[in-house]
Amino acid sequence: MPELQASQQVTSASQNWFLSRRCRAPPTSVPPLVDVQRRAAAASPVDASHVIVTNRAKQALFNTFTALLKPGDEALIPAPYWVPRPSSVRLSHGSPVITQPYVGALKVTPDNLEAARTPSTRAILPCSPNNPTGLVHDQSELHTIVSWTMEHDIWIISDETYDDLDFRPVPAPGQVEPGVTDRLITVGTVSKSYAMTGWRVGWRSGPEKAVDAATAIQSHTTSNVSRITQAAARAALNGPDVTAGFRRRRGRPPVERRRYHRVVRCSRTSTAELRCRTGTTTPRTVDHGQDPQRLADDVLHLPPRALQPRRSPRPKVPSVHDRNAAPKVPDA
Repeated sequence: MPELQASQQVTSASQNWFLSRRCRAPPTSVPPLVDVQRRAAAASPVDASHVIVTNRAKQALFNTFTALLKPGDEALIPAPYWVPRPSSVRLSHGSPVITQPYVGALKVTPDNLEAARTPSTRAILPCSPNNPTGLVHDQSELHTIVSWTMEHDIWIISDETYDDLDFRPVPAPGQVEPGVTDRLITVGTVSKSYAMTGWRVGWRSGPEKAVDAATAIQSHTTSNVSRITQAAARAALNGPDVTAGFRRRRGRPPVERRRYHRVVRCSRTSTAELRCRTGTTTPRTVDHGQDPQRLADDVLHLPPRALQPRRSPRPKVPSVHDRNAAPKVPDA
């Protein structure tokens, strides 16, 4: 969200904390960030003391994998997925298993997960809204996935980094099935919801044993999050909703919306038409038949502003005059 900026409350809070010269802190969090803990506990119904404040969500995920996975344990990663996830699992001595949805779909189902499950499956990493697709599991879809994990005693590591970037409330695993909390770890951050990607403040919540293990890992690696950035995060959580502008833009005319973002339209076909909106209206056609990998490579190495499926021309609908006209007699 490069066009959004953190609120003035965030920068003022960090400056005030810096000038106060209060530097000492415990290994995980400090009292001013109790609001972060309350927010995490609200998303996942656990005691607020079962929350760790981390250096961004990525550390929360890594600490979770390190505490939870043993060599040989597998973590199911639904595709499409955020690129660092498999590497983070490997660094924690686990084995990432990329779980593919059905052909033409972008969300996995319990059947897809069951096909990937083995006796070594230890955890699943759902992300809703998803990075990179932006798709959201509705309450019914999420409930079926959560029920599947409970049936097989599989941990849910729920990445809720983008839960505020939607036009309606996004359901969370702990909300659709309260009984899952014994095997639910929730990860969040202020990076996206409050335009604070450079501040690096995240959190994770979960059962007491899982939190204690992750706390020990963080205590012996990075220790606590900077007290200055914790103060900034607290101000953000108590400040204005900086993402409200996205919801306001939804009602604007398409021509006005183009000033804010690049339009990308997805298609299930592997043939696409690339249109560059910077200085030319001449479309470039990329046709790789049934080779989506070549198409993806071409898209990544070109500077398109829009990606549209190539459609066949619509058949001409005869006008009233054409329909009333007498049929032509073919030439002899």
